Amino acid sequence: MMTEPDLVRIGDEACIDNASIIAHINTQGQFSLNTVVVGQRVTLRSFSRVLSGAVVMEGATLLEHTLILSGDVVDAYTTCQGWPATLIPTVDLDPNEVGALLTRSATGASGTRKSRLLMYFRETAGFSSP
Repeated sequence: MMTEPDLVRIGDEACIDNASIIAHINTQGQFSLNTVVVGQRVTLRSFSRVLSGAVVMEGATLLEHTLILSGDVVDAYTTCQGWPATLIPTVDLDPNEVGALLTRSATGASGTRKSRLLMYFRETAGFSSP
């Protein structure tokens, strides 16, 4: 849903699911219209909402039920979730390391792919299994 489509700028290859982009704000009787920018290759998942004056930079992802407040800037290639939004930490995976981990079996690494990936996260990023 876009209430003021003429004030919304959407970049190429952006993917907008059932999300709301709102370019107006009415605070204590003060009504204003502000441009909303959704960058290239941005993903807005279901029920995410971007408010007046916000900027979502290139490649960012808003997960389900995420609220970007008026005037906020979401950095490029980040993932956010929450009401209001908070940054979700991500890990850059080296495909060669992941591939080696998944194919390694004779070195004592046993179990399913999931357990191997969890082991990889614990070893390289300090993640703990859920």
